[in-house]
Amino acid sequence: MTKYYLLIFYSFLLVSCVSSGNFTKSELNYNAKVKIFDETNIIKSNISVFQNRIIIQFYEYIVGNLVKIELNDDGNILIEGIDIKNIDFDINNFSNKKYFQVLNSCLRKNIEEYSDEKLSINCNENGDINFDINDLGQIKIKLVISKKLERKDKTPSAAK
Repeated sequence: MTKYYLLIFYSFLLVSCVSSGNFTKSELNYNAKVKIFDETNIIKSNISVFQNRIIIQFYEYIVGNLVKIELNDDGNILIEGIDIKNIDFDINNFSNKKYFQVLNSCLRKNIEEYSDEKLSINCNENGDINFDINDLGQIKIKLVISKKLERKDKTPSAAK
């Protein structure tokens, strides 16, 4: 019987050590409202900002997580939850280190204005981010810090 407990303990220890690299704490977390192109619906999302990556997770309250987009500082874009073959444009056209840098700065509520032949990005200190993608339209993001996320850093933990 002791062998089983030791086996379970070692398995748990091995799994926790292997996966501990995935628990990097994000620097900033936002709830955000996203309006894509001319659609009337506003999509809700969670945005986690790390030093070298940004994770945008779109969700519906009852359904749960719908789509996850991960942007990396090397310009790579990873998408889960959408068959990218059904997208009308090539997502790789937007794999760009500069886009990541500008968006990362916007998510830190800095004022930014960037423009090239593919898109323009404008943002302000209030968390309003506007993408104008040539030939497609606008994407507007409004950052909202949830009360729960605000209290997290201000309220000491009750656990002792």
